[in-house]
Amino acid sequence: MDIEKRLAMLQYTYAASIAETVNTYDKLKVLDTIVARRKERQAQTAPYLNQQLGIESVEDVFYKLSESYGCASWSVEKTAGGYIATATSCKLCALSKNMGGANPCHGWCLDP
Repeated sequence: MDIEKRLAMLQYTYAASIAETVNTYDKLKVLDTIVARRKERQAQTAPYLNQQLGIESVEDVFYKLSESYGCASWSVEKTAGGYIATATSCKLCALSKNMGGANPCHGWCLDP
């Protein structure tokens, strides 16, 4: 198996695992609590993740995470007031919808 196919398979498996987890949390009625805890920890973990992925700019956040995890395809536009980022497709959302419909965006993605 070539490296591109292997990476695509790992990205898909990762997204499916997250989608299953999100839907399980939702069915157990603990999704909101888990998302709140993840947001609290994000301030501590984001600098480390940014360093590991080589993220140095706002645009990098969207493009490098997309490249690494293969979930969402982002377009980023610089505006006078900052940036507008739009996901044109998202593998994680599609998988989660097929597994029960729980929203993975707020706890496992770039909260839109």
